[in-house]
Amino acid sequence: MKAAFLVGVSDYDSLKNLPGCEEDILIMESLLKATNSYEQVRVVKGNTNSDVIKSEFRKFAKELTEKSVEELFVYFSGHGFQKDGEMFLCCSDYDSQRPESTSLSNSEMDELIRTIAPDLTVKVIDACQSGYQYIKDTNFLTDDLIKKSIDKFIFMASSQQQENSFATQNVSLFTKAFFDAAVSKNVGEDVYYRDIQSYIADTFKDHRRQTPLFVSQTTGLEVFATSNDSIKALKATYKNLIHQQIKEKSIPERVLEVINEMESYYVSQEKIDGLLKSIEPSNLAIDLSDETVRSLYTIASVDSVSLLDIGSAKVIAQEVDDKKWKNECFIKIINESYKIRQIRRDLPPFATLTLMASNKNLDDDYYETVSRERPVDVQINYQMPFDCLRLSIKPLKLCLSPWNSYLFIIPARTYCVLALGFVKLNRTSWDEFELASSKIEWLFEEFTWRDWENTSPINTLTSQTERRLRQDAFQMTGFVLDDRDETNQE
Repeated sequence: MKAAFLVGVSDYDSLKNLPGCEEDILIMESLLKATNSYEQVRVVKGNTNSDVIKSEFRKFAKELTEKSVEELFVYFSGHGFQKDGEMFLCCSDYDSQRPESTSLSNSEMDELIRTIAPDLTVKVIDACQSGYQYIKDTNFLTDDLIKKSIDKFIFMASSQQQENSFATQNVSLFTKAFFDAAVSKNVGEDVYYRDIQSYIADTFKDHRRQTPLFVSQTTGLEVFATSNDSIKALKATYKNLIHQQIKEKSIPERVLEVINEMESYYVSQEKIDGLLKSIEPSNLAIDLSDETVRSLYTIASVDSVSLLDIGSAKVIAQEVDDKKWKNECFIKIINESYKIRQIRRDLPPFATLTLMASNKNLDDDYYETVSRERPVDVQINYQMPFDCLRLSIKPLKLCLSPWNSYLFIIPARTYCVLALGFVKLNRTSWDEFELASSKIEWLFEEFTWRDWENTSPINTLTSQTERRLRQDAFQMTGFVLDDRDETNQE
């Protein structure tokens, strides 16, 4: 049998309401029922407090425990965030002081899924920061899920780890793309999950602020449904419904609606200054939280360094230039000029080929020197309380080497770019080490100011640091991470 558990949370006690999620759950419920292939579809909407959602999921899991489940489809639409390496899906009564109690965590979902033991697990999450941290490393995700007896899985997240997921007042963009993909086939044709992923990826290819994430361990032949008359009829009904909802609103109302949605992503400059001040080195007291890592390393100091000092200015400048962050962020790219010698562009057609075929040397008459520019440094056009944050990590064992971790922040109006760097220092003598700037591993993530409270960039830096320290220790000793070690991390 195929079963589905769907949750849509549109009303919140302490967070912004999401009216589009009400439509999301209606669309997904109607779509799954129209396939005529899901024997059991459990929907939680309306009353979506944490006790209700968790109770319904547990009852649902118990009902399926003794049954042979071919596919389990789990869908959530609502607010989401990540904290300390864990993804949380917020219930209506979400409380930032009690995230475990008032949210449904990814770990809790996986525990219940394991009790059902489906042949195929499909998780579709339409929420901010739904790209769960271990998805950044797909091998890590694969190993983790295999060890948890989730052998075949498809994970579809509406956004990356530090991104928002966008919606109109009527529907979430990711859910709409899923629906459009599912109803795009002719009657009698199979709708493959792989085709749905491709359709969604194409839909968001030019959307810089939201990039859906897909991870799977399957054959690629898994079928969501076979298109039928009910699905095609649903496509027409849905379009008419959305058209009617839009038609009922005047243009000024729609303009205000869009502006209010945009405004929700902005915070004041005073707020940004306070957030940056809170992670100034002199205000930080950072400890390692992982038990294994804490027994091997300690954070010796936290200070500020310049990108030039650590030899990473060119790397940062090139990434900023490639990603076009200079167009939105408060940053200036500093370029240097250089010259190259190339074959003249004004030569007659086929002249170069003729000369090369004749084995004659091309003298200076056939070359020209041209100037080019390349990024070599960046200048932040904002009053920052520090340059680049550095964690100096000291080993507690003689056989281990020290590490450095770095955090460089590039601010913009609604978000900032986090440049996270990690490097193990090279031993040059008994107690002396040097930094090899070419070996610094840099990660770049967009991070919204309004989500800072739930997901501090310091938490992101320390959790990523601990992960590398742990992986290095296991690699040194020849051991493989098991399920308990990864669970302790999260």
